[in-house]
Amino acid sequence: MISPAYHEGLVSTKALRRAFGVSSPTIHKWATDGMPCVVLPSGHKRYDLRECQIWKESQGDYNKKNLDNVGDSNPLQPSFIKPKILLIVRTSTPKQNKARGSSDKSDQERQKERLLSYVSDRWGDADITIRERNTSGVNFNDVTLKKIIGEIIDKKYNYVLATTFDRILRLAIGLFEIICTHTQTQIIYTDPDTDEVDIDDISQCVDELMAYICSISSRIYGNRTRKALKIYLDEDTLKFSYLKTREGWTLEQIQDDLRRRNVRTDKGKHYVYGVIHRQLKERWKECEEKWGGIEVETSFDRFWQENIIKGNIDGGIKPPKLYIHSLLNSYRTWCTKTNSVCLSGNKVGRILNDMGLIRKTNDRGNRYLLGFSLAHPMPKK
Repeated sequence: MISPAYHEGLVSTKALRRAFGVSSPTIHKWATDGMPCVVLPSGHKRYDLRECQIWKESQGDYNKKNLDNVGDSNPLQPSFIKPKILLIVRTSTPKQNKARGSSDKSDQERQKERLLSYVSDRWGDADITIRERNTSGVNFNDVTLKKIIGEIIDKKYNYVLATTFDRILRLAIGLFEIICTHTQTQIIYTDPDTDEVDIDDISQCVDELMAYICSISSRIYGNRTRKALKIYLDEDTLKFSYLKTREGWTLEQIQDDLRRRNVRTDKGKHYVYGVIHRQLKERWKECEEKWGGIEVETSFDRFWQENIIKGNIDGGIKPPKLYIHSLLNSYRTWCTKTNSVCLSGNKVGRILNDMGLIRKTNDRGNRYLLGFSLAHPMPKK
């Protein structure tokens, strides 16, 4: 079966001038003088070799030696032009590439046998290239497939033969045919069983199936979004999220704490940070009016009071310098011991800025706060 993507029985100007042994301007002049041709939407011309031969015979002068051996089995290819043919054979698994049962031939060998028989019956002698693939029909990263497409783009073949279309690709065969169309390479499926199957119908079924899958996926994700928009934080959860956000907690930390305390929605599901973020963003003014006057104390505030102001770390002694690196390490250790939520370094830095502490940098590049220090010195580099 010849792919419907091609003009069966028509040849290009280049092939026709080779058949008649004349130049391209001569072909164009004959077309102007009345030789039958078909003008494509792109403006290129295609010719029927037999009709052109009859027209030339009617003119009484033509190069008969180039056309007297053209067989009825192949009106597209004059006998003196040796066609370049690519044979594609493919099996999905290594097991299919081995002889099975009473047969002494593998699936690939049987495919090659049928293709070579077709070439012999139609063209006789031809320049044949065989590409064997042992991979899935939906594997687009196959090295051999990439090589085949590259050779077709380079116009190395006149024909591409396969027993059935799925021996080339199971999906996106239409894209492969488009590439062949632009390079004037004709695809032929030699298996007679293929005539019983409409390739366009199969491609249409695949397209409809993929569109249906995309539609169902969109509905699923759309339902998730709509359900999330319907979830509202109750009064206590909203207050907790608002105050913890002011304390410096991240949305993930708030979510994890709610899950640890088994706080759920009215439908029995856990709150996710996306819902918490949306509710806080939409109802922040409401939260400010209700709980904006409540003073909050972060874990770093408690650490500062217990270990810096009261001098618990140095036994009441406050050296003149407090290195920020040592401060953060001590703060993280304290959070682990007290099971407190540890703020990020950036948030700690903003708190220190709000305190109005003076930051300095020594000759070694270490930053410290003037007027405080820890008992543990900076590690030597």
